[in-house]
Amino acid sequence: MILVQILAGVFLLSFCGDSLVKGSVLAGLRFNISPLIIGLTVVAFGTSAPELIVAIQASLSGLSGMALGNVVGSNIANVLLVLGLPILFFSLDIRSSSSITDYWIMFVVTIFFILLLANGAIFFWHGIILILLQISILIRSYILARSSKSSIKQEIIDGSESFEDPKWSKLLKIVGLILLGIFGLPLGAHFLINGAVGLAQFFNVSEEVIGLSIVAVGTSLPELATTFAAVRRNQGEVVLGNIIGSNLFNILFIVGVASLIAPINFQETDLVQSLGYLFISVVFLLAIVIKPRIIGRNWGAVFLLSYASYLWFLVY
Repeated sequence: MILVQILAGVFLLSFCGDSLVKGSVLAGLRFNISPLIIGLTVVAFGTSAPELIVAIQASLSGLSGMALGNVVGSNIANVLLVLGLPILFFSLDIRSSSSITDYWIMFVVTIFFILLLANGAIFFWHGIILILLQISILIRSYILARSSKSSIKQEIIDGSESFEDPKWSKLLKIVGLILLGIFGLPLGAHFLINGAVGLAQFFNVSEEVIGLSIVAVGTSLPELATTFAAVRRNQGEVVLGNIIGSNLFNILFIVGVASLIAPINFQETDLVQSLGYLFISVVFLLAIVIKPRIIGRNWGAVFLLSYASYLWFLVY
């Protein structure tokens, strides 16, 4: 029964998260916004919605450790797994990338997050600061979007249909996709958390470790599906925007909201090591974005081997 709950939760989070991503991207493209801004905002929000739902439900259930582990584990998975796996099959073209500034914003936010945890806990007033920082980043994205006049004509979600196809531009279908994601995500999170808690009790594993591994990978599936589609269609800006935006959203908004519900205590030694992997993943991402070019498959192998070593550390 535990396994059934976990599989049902992962499926619903993946399917409904993908639905929310499609609706969000289609809605954003109607306003003629550049790929990077779409990746940083609507795609990042859509793919991070599972982490948000899981964090809220975990905090309400008194499982703040799982909420924290989910965020840290998801941010590691976003870089090493979500970026690494697609690159292993398809090269990533970022020759027109302009995401370096956004990367440095994410880098500073990640260091700030690590320092907060080193202080012992994240409290209500820390959460207010984190949410205000997220709002300021969204305002910056809005200003950039206003100044952007880029026209986007190539699809990144469904290879057989164009964003300019009339049936895809209908508002009713866009609303339907978004609503499916909104109503399906909480149900998937409910199944996944119940199954993860049961698994932790069965194997006598801490909720932090479960959050860092099974829950983190499960809630990162929407990012993985979106990244595969974007890499395959040479939408490098959407890929980087999605990963950077998702990591920012996870730290600033999700941790911020979770800490408003209940203080997030930092006590587990597993999380100390995981924060080291989080920093390493951020440095690896710098090696990708520092120079606009075509990223070869060898980088995918490096990222996946690093993530495999992280999972080995969690298990053993």
